[in-house]
Order: sequence, then C-alpha cells, then structure tokens
Amino acid sequence: MPEKALRRRYGAEYKARILREADQALFVKDVLDKLLAGCSDYHSLRPDVWKESHPEAVRIYRQDERRHRAEAKSIKRAKRRLGRK
Repeated sequence: MPEKALRRRYGAEYKARILREADQALFVKDVLDKLLAGCSDYHSLRPDVWKESHPEAVRIYRQDERRHRAEAKSIKRAKRRLGRK
C-alpha cells in the first residue's frame, strides 16, 4: 500500500509506527532543539518527514520485526484458508 494511502487510512497509528522505527530520544531532542531555536517550519518536524531526513536514527531491527510479524500473519491466514492449523 502506498505511503499516502497508509497515512490517510491510519493517521495517528501510522505516525506511531514511524516513531517506533526511529530513535525516539533523538527525535524528541532534535524537535525540541529546533523549536527552541525558533524554527517555524513545522512540516519538517513531523515524524514521517523527520525520519526521512535522519536515516541514521532508523532502527532496522524494528522494521525487521514488523516484516516478520506480517509474514507470520499471512502464513497463518493461508493455512487457515487451506483448512489446516
């Protein structure tokens, strides 16, 4: 599903997922530092935009966990459709 569709469909859940995949402490510190410095570009402080501009803060293991859960879920559903447990 494209990013825009995810954003529209899930809203806050989508943003929370983005923050789970990023280093939250680094995000909060960076956002607070920018706000205290007088930054008025609030769009750049959104979690999804911030994550794209700070690739070093992405926690790869969280993305792998999410991918693994999705694969396990699809396998479980496929087995259920086939009538196996």
